[in-house]
Amino acid sequence: MECGGWAFERANTLYPDVDETAVAMVVLAKIRKVVPTALRQRIEEALLRAEVWVRAMKSSNGGWGAFDKDNNRKAADWLVSKQNPDGGWGESCASYMDESFRGAGPNTPTQTA
Repeated sequence: MECGGWAFERANTLYPDVDETAVAMVVLAKIRKVVPTALRQRIEEALLRAEVWVRAMKSSNGGWGAFDKDNNRKAADWLVSKQNPDGGWGESCASYMDESFRGAGPNTPTQTA
């Protein structure tokens, strides 16, 4: 299947995710009627690719994972393994560049929310 998704940030060039793709789809759907005619076809094609991709990302239990389908149990197990003793989670943007930082660090509001 052709990827039709958008990624979270510029450094993430390999893993588009469903929630960012949904936001991009909403924006594109709103602007497609006001952009120059030359761009409308490109927007329509991007929306179609995105819709096909998002539908393909639907998990067998009916939900969607952010980056992969049918990963809910694996994700839950990983979250539990990374939870800090006080119940929170920590991580920084450094984890995008260095795997050793993934799921590690002091609690942060954005990771614990």
